[in-house]
Amino acid sequence: MVTIPEAEYARLKAAAEELERLRSEVPLVLSAMARRARVPVAWLKAEAEAGRVPCLRAGRVLLFNPTVVLKMLLERAASQHFLTQTSSPPL
Repeated sequence: MVTIPEAEYARLKAAAEELERLRSEVPLVLSAMARRARVPVAWLKAEAEAGRVPCLRAGRVLLFNPTVVLKMLLERAASQHFLTQTSSPPL
């Protein structure tokens, strides 16, 4: 078994974390973002064009920051879940 010195391990771990951070910040096109978020392409396009999902338009292409979009979608889902859990049932 090969052992890696603690300092080398920490350096490699930091490099891997930085690579993952940079990878998550690469803008994604509409279809890739929809796949990553597991939502229909048409829904994501409609939400982006309505201004409810942040995106950047480059000509005819919509670009999305996956970190921002996923965080926003999670917050939206959590708030909708909260609203359905706290609303009183109809009489």
